[in-house]
Amino acid sequence: IVDDDQAQLEIRKLVFEQHGFEVETASNPFTAKVLIDEFTPDTVLMDLRLPDPGDGLDLISALRGRARIVVLSGFTGDLEGQPHQEWVHAIVAKPARTEQILKLLLG
Repeated sequence: IVDDDQAQLEIRKLVFEQHGFEVETASNPFTAKVLIDEFTPDTVLMDLRLPDPGDGLDLISALRGRARIVVLSGFTGDLEGQPHQEWVHAIVAKPARTEQILKLLLG
């Protein structure tokens, strides 16, 4: 999980671990890239504004083809018209229900 909101990061980690997921977290794109190299995840659940949309777009570019990418964002329009939109598995508007995210992760 990649999110610059520490509270959201901790809550999502706890919730997904309770549902049986092995979870690593990063609060910035640099740490996320290091963890991706170390753990090779199946899926990356990420905020888009980390804190700027460009940070999220750069991370999507770096993750392209390496993991399934699910973007959580309060600003889903930031991806409109960007080639990055085609590189993600799903875009979910915040606030998102846990059940909705779990369905995407399990599907």
